Amino acid sequence: MLPPTRELDACGIGFVADAHGRASRSIVDAAINGLACVKHRGALAADARSADGTGLLTPIPTALFGEGTGVAVLFARGDEDPRGAVEEAARTEDLTIVDWREPPLDPSALGELARCLRGGGVLALDLMTERFARRHDRCTPHVRIDEDWVVVTRDSRPAPLLLIRDITVFRRSGSGWQRTDEQHRNVTFEAERARDLLRAHGVEAEERASFGEERPLDGLVVLIGRRSV
Repeated sequence: MLPPTRELDACGIGFVADAHGRASRSIVDAAINGLACVKHRGALAADARSADGTGLLTPIPTALFGEGTGVAVLFARGDEDPRGAVEEAARTEDLTIVDWREPPLDPSALGELARCLRGGGVLALDLMTERFARRHDRCTPHVRIDEDWVVVTRDSRPAPLLLIRDITVFRRSGSGWQRTDEQHRNVTFEAERARDLLRAHGVEAEERASFGEERPLDGLVVLIGRRSV
């Protein structure tokens, strides 16, 4: 074990083991419980379900597949069957593919973002372009006043491609006012570049005026894309 003085942080990684090398289901249960405790480290999307993915890495007991046998997981994309190429690559390493199995899937576990990126799925997003950022890069605060609220917006450009909006809201509360503060860190992104990146992942996107009837502000771009099957 490393001494505490050499402890280094690792993002979202846990380790569970028996000090005497004994195999036990309780080790797996402890690892699953630990995995559930770091949900916030899984790059969770705004739909609160889509993420980069998490899982467990465990030794495979010899009793399951026999001595000298391994198991691999292959993520394939596109319509072309990859098995022939994989088997050919295995032969060059003196390995023999014993069997293939397509595991069952549960699409109901997917979040909205992940579901729209499956074959035939629809993706809708809005982008803040550099044109929008330049229009809102003002040195003086912008103030909107109503009878029961006041909104103060301060914009800044501390770095290229970055627009920071500090927003302070005052709301009338009884005989006084209640204040809340929030900060939005926005990265500018051009629509053509976004379309190229989406196309590289099988999503053909087109620029539209808005998601619905409401038109976006000048410099905000709406993209609607569909994932090819």
